[in-house]
Amino acid sequence: MDTWVWILIAVAAAVFVATLVVVVVLFRRLLRTGRLLRGPDATTGDKMLFYGALIYAISPVDLLPDPILIDDIAVLMYALRTLGAKTARPAAQPPPPSPPQPTPITRSKRTR
Repeated sequence: MDTWVWILIAVAAAVFVATLVVVVVLFRRLLRTGRLLRGPDATTGDKMLFYGALIYAISPVDLLPDPILIDDIAVLMYALRTLGAKTARPAAQPPPPSPPQPTPITRSKRTR
C-alpha cells in the first residue's frame, strides 16, 4: 500500500479513538447526573431525556454511521446541558449583612 493510505488510516483511527473517548467521558457524566434524578423534584420529562440519551448512545441505530460518533456526542451533550441546568443546586448565598451596631457612648474621666 501507498504511504498516504497508511497515513490516512492512522489519522482516521486517531479521530475515531478521540471521539470514542469523548463519548465515554460524556456517558459517565450523564450517569452521574442521573443520580440526581432520583429525588422527588425530577419530572417525567427529565427521566425520559436521561434514559433516551442513554439508549441512543448505546443502541446500534444512529443518525450517522457508527465510525462517526458526532451524533452520539451531540445527544449526550444536549442531555447533560438540559439536565445539568435543572438539577444544579443553587449556590449558597452569603447571609445578609447585619445592621450596624450603635457605638457605646463612654464618658471620659477627667483627671485633675
